[in-house]
Amino acid sequence: MKSSIKCVALLALFFISTATSFSQTAVEYLNSMTSEFGTIKNGYFDYINQVAHGKSAKKAESKRQEVLNILKASKTKIAKMKGYNGKTTLRDSLISYLNLSYNVMANDYAKIMDMEAIAEQSYDLMEAYVTAQEIANQKISKGSDMVNDQVNAFAAENNITMAPSTEDSKDKMLRIASKVMKFQSDMNLLLFRSSFQEQQMIQALSAGNISQVQQSRTALIQTSKEGLKSLDTIPSYKGDGTLEVALRNLLNFYQDEANNQIQGQLDFFLAKENFEKIKKVIDAKGKGTVTKEEADQYNAAAAKYNASVATYNTKNTELNTKRAKLINEWNEATNAFLDKQIPKK
Repeated sequence: MKSSIKCVALLALFFISTATSFSQTAVEYLNSMTSEFGTIKNGYFDYINQVAHGKSAKKAESKRQEVLNILKASKTKIAKMKGYNGKTTLRDSLISYLNLSYNVMANDYAKIMDMEAIAEQSYDLMEAYVTAQEIANQKISKGSDMVNDQVNAFAAENNITMAPSTEDSKDKMLRIASKVMKFQSDMNLLLFRSSFQEQQMIQALSAGNISQVQQSRTALIQTSKEGLKSLDTIPSYKGDGTLEVALRNLLNFYQDEANNQIQGQLDFFLAKENFEKIKKVIDAKGKGTVTKEEADQYNAAAAKYNASVATYNTKNTELNTKRAKLINEWNEATNAFLDKQIPKK
């Protein structure tokens, strides 16, 4: 007897649930869809926010995995939903957006994380890394636009007046974040074009490869000159010129370093080469066969070499200190710019 009572109760619950589903209003149906859409956008915004506010793709990996889990759960939930009055256009657009978003988060950003690890090896790799980020953001933005279009179409078709919502503000914030990050990336690429050449020059200098130093020095003069010229044509972002100031200071430093400072550093290697050449001749001679003229040449070369060592070390310390200061100012300006222009929440 108890069993049949339970059975009746279950049937009643099923009937009520089914009836509710069939009697769902257009507003309720739309709310169920936009609620899931909002959850997805919130997760994606949190990930982008972490990346925008100083976290690398690698450091934001745990958040990426959270977003992937959100996308999986939402897809499972939405796939079970039926259409409204037999139409599934809105539901299908949301599923398409979920598939797109999952693909971007699972594949595009996984590749971006790999690209990030090697981006500083060359300008081309850095440019490819920045471009990949922009493309991923554009894909998500276009997918979001597609869903928003279907939401508005559904609302118009069912005489629903759409009011501004927090989800609309999330779309706005994502668009702002995308624009700000692109501006910062463009500035960073201008910087990297010259900083990479300087890095090559410094490495060649440390190795005593004079021909490579001269080659990188010439390239650095050209890239920093072009960077300064580009800055003259780029308007500040909404009146915020902090990035341009910090970048201009670095590019001017590179110009001065390549044009005026490095040649003096090369004098050290020339003095060293000359001293070692004379020393080799002296060392090869038998005891007591060194002439006064040869001894004088040796002593003069040794004195010049020792003086150049001190000059080289002093200038190297000066350049390293100034470079570190300017790079620190650039990093601080970047963080302040992103914090100011992109809302954290």
